[in-house]
Order: sequence, then structure tokens, then C-alpha cells
Amino acid sequence: MRHYDRPKRQAGFVMPTVFEARRLVSHVAYLEGSKVELDREVIEAMGVEIIVIPSSVSGTVAGETPLFSNESVEWAMARVLRGC
Repeated sequence: MRHYDRPKRQAGFVMPTVFEARRLVSHVAYLEGSKVELDREVIEAMGVEIIVIPSSVSGTVAGETPLFSNESVEWAMARVLRGC
């Protein structure tokens, strides 16, 4: 966190030294067919939801490396906003 993002100190308040992942990240958008390894069990155990963007949405042809596009990000954000 940047110094100006940190909460102001208050009397009696103890600042946590470790933040839980789910307090900083609520969702991970993952492209189907991506070469990035994703440990679903670990991420979900931390309380973070995974949204898999199908290749039909990202427009990826078999054998190609999928890339995020405006459409795929909008598709994922729509799922985040409606609660998956």
C-alpha cells in the first residue's frame, strides 16, 4: 500500500501487519486456455472468486495464446457486478 492509502491511526486502533487477500482482491479474471498456471484451490481458499473467461468470449482460436480484449474485460466485469 502507498503511504497515503493507509488508514489514519486512531486511539485504540491496532493496524494489522498482514492483510488478508480477500480484503484487497475480490476476483481474479482468468482467460481459458491461458499459459499462466492458476492454483484454483489456494485462491478460492483465500476467499477470492475466479472468473474464467471462455475462449469464445476472448475470441481465441485453438492453439493461439488468449489475450484480454475490451469485450472480455467487460464480460468479466459484468459477472463481478452481478455476483457471478
